[in-house]
Amino acid sequence: MHNAARRDWLVIGCHMWEGMASRDEKAIVADQPTPPPDLRGGYRALLRRREFALFFVATSVSTLGTSMIPVALTFALLTSGYTVTTVGAVFAAETLPAVVLLLVGGVVGDRWPRRLVMTGADILQTV
Repeated sequence: MHNAARRDWLVIGCHMWEGMASRDEKAIVADQPTPPPDLRGGYRALLRRREFALFFVATSVSTLGTSMIPVALTFALLTSGYTVTTVGAVFAAETLPAVVLLLVGGVVGDRWPRRLVMTGADILQTV
């Protein structure tokens, strides 16, 4: 990865970390000028931060599990004797609610606090 791209990803990670600070930490930090982020530690420096490491691991596990659903569903349907057309209909039925809910999610995401929206989305995804 080029240094410029790496620096951009590290800055994004630092901004995510700043967003997870408590109210007391934000009050202390608000009184002081914000120094530029220290980019010397690389990705390991981000993973040493407990909150970011937990967020990264939880998101990675969730993404892996979510991406395995279509594969498992396809194999389950085909081995149960259903046709390819039925598999396509199942995936269309799975996609349609997501398209409709994206419109509602956009409004909610614009009007509610980001942390609340992210936490609520993860909880709903778990259910």
